[in-house]
Amino acid sequence: MTTPGGAFAFACDWGVVADPCCPGWEEAEPAERERASKLAVFLLWAATGRQYGRCEVTIRPCRRGCTAFTEVRGVWQGNRWTPLLQDGQWFNIECGCNQHRCSCTEVCEIELPGWLPEPVRVHVDGQDVPLVQFRVDDGRRLVWEANPDGACFPLCQDLSKPLGQPGTWAVTYKHGLPVPPGGEEIAGELACELLKACTPGMADQCRLPDNVKRVTRENVEYEFDAAASGDFGVFSINQWVKAVNPYGLVAPPQIYSPDVVSPVVTTWP
Repeated sequence: MTTPGGAFAFACDWGVVADPCCPGWEEAEPAERERASKLAVFLLWAATGRQYGRCEVTIRPCRRGCTAFTEVRGVWQGNRWTPLLQDGQWFNIECGCNQHRCSCTEVCEIELPGWLPEPVRVHVDGQDVPLVQFRVDDGRRLVWEANPDGACFPLCQDLSKPLGQPGTWAVTYKHGLPVPPGGEEIAGELACELLKACTPGMADQCRLPDNVKRVTRENVEYEFDAAASGDFGVFSINQWVKAVNPYGLVAPPQIYSPDVVSPVVTTWP
């Protein structure tokens, strides 16, 4: 599940490539491999700031409308915001309806919250609109550029009706940062260690943690160096996590604006 602001509740689209050097991986039960893979992906996703993986979400948005106003006290040239005096109160109206910042004509567009949105389906009044009619600008604006009828996204919709009925519309899209290179291989390496740790007869094959300073084989005695300890205790895994999350983020950064109307996201059923 995802939130429209870009935060994910779990990892999406993060595959696992089996470690070719993992003893007993192919001999293990499929359920055991699946469990180790899911746990490895979740741990890596959390360790890298919960920011990688592209999830699919369906939103029921409202289009930014063309505001009709009669009393404008000044226009800020070159700025996206126009001050509007209406009923004795000042409001900030975002430009881009009657004119676009880079266009001489009106542009039909909506905001898609999240990172690098990729439309999967546009559903208006019970009909699917071909994706060839759309493009994405600036990594967040869905533009309807080739509508043969010249129509645009509806300004509003009837949320009392289920999606697919007349008067309803929605956009399904993927968003999020792709898993960095090597992420699927590192997930396979971690899954191997998790599998060995919980499989009888394989626990003694687990790789020694990076912070092992001394080992006494006869008495099975280990001495650890706490200053050199890592999150996972495996050099390659720790180095990959540090490379893709150098500042130790625990959650993806997000920006909220009171001027942006959030779309409706159905979370159940």
